[in-house]
Amino acid sequence: MYLPFVVKPGGPDLVGSFTLNPAGPNFNAGQAVVINAVVTNQGNVPASAFWVDFYINPAATPSVNHPWNSLCGMTPCYGLAWYISGGLGPGQSINLTSTPGSYAVDHSIWPGYFAAGTSHLHLYVDSWNPGVNSGGVSESREDNNLYSLPGGVSVSGMMTATELPAPDSLPDRPARY
Repeated sequence: MYLPFVVKPGGPDLVGSFTLNPAGPNFNAGQAVVINAVVTNQGNVPASAFWVDFYINPAATPSVNHPWNSLCGMTPCYGLAWYISGGLGPGQSINLTSTPGSYAVDHSIWPGYFAAGTSHLHLYVDSWNPGVNSGGVSESREDNNLYSLPGGVSVSGMMTATELPAPDSLPDRPARY
């Protein structure tokens, strides 16, 4: 009996998740919180450079080539972007945080807390490469790039208004730095 040798083509496969510190799910508006994200290449081929976006109450479910600031669902609108310039090797992970200096400042609005009314939080890996439906990295799986916090969060109370830039005032994001 002849059994052909079948090889599944390799490729990078980027996935992400995040936790909050403190864990929540209940927060007061203006309460300090740190977002800790982990992005892993669970594929068998290195991934080139890519963007990661963190969405806070988006108006629609995040998808490729819709950065967080194009999907604002509440005011004030906060969100984060990270650029992973070195890519990720097979099995490699990178930790991303919302601490000052750790994210792409020109493409983020993050005061260090959630606004009242926040409920839905999402992380999208390989989020941006205009004109390319697979983002910056062509992956073996493109259907697992979105992570949504199970159960969401509840943010209540009042907070003092802070002067922050409007999402549409951020500069255009390059596909690559």
